[in-house]
Amino acid sequence: MEIYGEIKTVAEWSKICGVRHDVLLKRIKNGYSGTELLQKEIQIHKDIARMKFNSLTAIERVENDKNGNAMWLFSCECGNKKIMKGSTVSNGYIKSCGCLLKMANKDKNIKHGYSRAGKKERIYETWARMKSRCYNSKTKRFEDYGGRGITVCDEWLDKERGFMNFYNWSMANGYAKNLTIDRIDVNGNYEPSNCRWATDIEQNRNRRNTIKVEIEGRIVTLAELASQHDLSYSTIWYRYKNGPRGMELFQPKMK
Repeated sequence: MEIYGEIKTVAEWSKICGVRHDVLLKRIKNGYSGTELLQKEIQIHKDIARMKFNSLTAIERVENDKNGNAMWLFSCECGNKKIMKGSTVSNGYIKSCGCLLKMANKDKNIKHGYSRAGKKERIYETWARMKSRCYNSKTKRFEDYGGRGITVCDEWLDKERGFMNFYNWSMANGYAKNLTIDRIDVNGNYEPSNCRWATDIEQNRNRRNTIKVEIEGRIVTLAELASQHDLSYSTIWYRYKNGPRGMELFQPKMK
């Protein structure tokens, strides 16, 4: 690029003027040119009213600070309003009024609270074991999960927000301490659209090895059939094993 009549690369100008290479690239991207590219601190004097930068929207220009920096009143998505230096907002160094940092710290504290050493809450253990079954080849159940290609969705796997995303989904979808995480499609992944909180009985009926039969157009498990007709599961299973199907499975006596 040409400045002062000299043509040099961005890297060369960065070294000469002492402005970081990535900062120069951002300034070029934002439309700056010439000598303003090399200034240690660019003063934002152009009108940025109503322009949005991350979570902040510029409302109006206010009086410069004591160092002559252009100051603006910004409105944050959270509802707060705050006066800040235009350059730090437009360059992306500041993304909110401070609420994003507070939220991140809150989530971190909540996660820490659920995973204190020696006292991990049940819901945190559920989340951790779910990941372990899918990604830790040394886990006993890995062969039935990760070994079959079962994965955890990115939303629940995220390093920063994974547990809180799982926690919030669980609280909104019937979590209780007597329930377990269950995949609706046993061949599907762990993700909001394929998971539910279920009782042990419901989950047992949804296992891959659960035997299901068709009775008068309905698909039911042998366990459900035994319960509906007041028969023991072993009786139903013995009849199924020996060939009878349909209504013969639950008739009072086999001929």
